[in-house]
Amino acid sequence: MGMHTGLRFKGIVKKEFRGLVKNLMVDRLEWMDIYEHYPQFEFLRVWAGYKRSYRIPFGDLVNMPVEWVEDSVKFKPNFEEDTGLWTFQCSLRNDVGTIEKFFDDIVPRLVEKSIHIERFYEEWSRSQLYEIVDGKVHLSGDDGIWYGI
Repeated sequence: MGMHTGLRFKGIVKKEFRGLVKNLMVDRLEWMDIYEHYPQFEFLRVWAGYKRSYRIPFGDLVNMPVEWVEDSVKFKPNFEEDTGLWTFQCSLRNDVGTIEKFFDDIVPRLVEKSIHIERFYEEWSRSQLYEIVDGKVHLSGDDGIWYGI
């Protein structure tokens, strides 16, 4: 079994995509099901076919810091349609760059503002923080969170 990378996410979904994210989170549909509801968004079909895309946002936490489990209420998978707040945490084997693909192809299209985007590889001591700048996900200038693993 491979090594896992965790993703913690809080962001504000663009108004035009709130129904889509609501279907994903509240109805717990998979990405291909979402594409079938929104066939005008071809990028969803491409994303749904990407290896392990189904693990975002519902993947279990595997080999993540104990703080992630203890703080799980802060990142409980959730979507607030009125504010657009989308929250989740998950982990997956990221050997094909699934998280990076999510950052490149999904987040900029669906999300207008980042609140907390964090990536943690299970062998790291410190996570990496990201933010949306000019419509793209970039490493933040802030230090990541020290977990001392």
